[in-house]
Amino acid sequence: MKLIRRFATAFLLSLLPGSLCAADTAAPVLTSISVAPGSVDVSGSDQVITVTMTITDDDSGLNFGNIFIYNAFGDFVDSIFFNTTPTYLTSGTATNGTYEVQATIGQYGAPGTWEVRVLLRDNINQDRRYGGTDEAFPNPGDEDFTVVNGGTIDSTGPQLASILVIPGSVDTGSGPASLTVSLSITDDLSGLDSGTLDIYD
Repeated sequence: MKLIRRFATAFLLSLLPGSLCAADTAAPVLTSISVAPGSVDVSGSDQVITVTMTITDDDSGLNFGNIFIYNAFGDFVDSIFFNTTPTYLTSGTATNGTYEVQATIGQYGAPGTWEVRVLLRDNINQDRRYGGTDEAFPNPGDEDFTVVNGGTIDSTGPQLASILVIPGSVDTGSGPASLTVSLSITDDLSGLDSGTLDIYD
């Protein structure tokens, strides 16, 4: 009877998904990265770069990632999400695949060496980050590209001219309350792309 039970247990375990039989103990790994073209001229218009990456994960597979663009001053410029859909995964699988992500470099960007940084997350929420003060890229320098700009440079961020919160007081004693935040924002050249409004008690 014990032998039959052992056999039945082993048979049932063999039918379980691989993710339950093996432990995913490591975050995804970026094995290569390249940026094309290696130089873009934004003197007269926006330009598009393509970031190509090969990514592996030991068991659960990549869930999603982000690439972050930093300009020649080290300032954050943009973030682009990607995942394992055919839009980004050009070959392979979530455990070993090649991804292509496009990013737009704006017309008024600062000239010099720009940098791509990368965040990877697998299906059990393990993260790995590359660039900046985080993990080094497989071949340091492959994440860089050059921006040329012989025209006007936008070196000033958006400015908050005014803010108004209506109403100025809310009573949440009997339930949630709503308020409206009105903002007046200016930007000298490229214009506002996005913003975040944080509420603190």
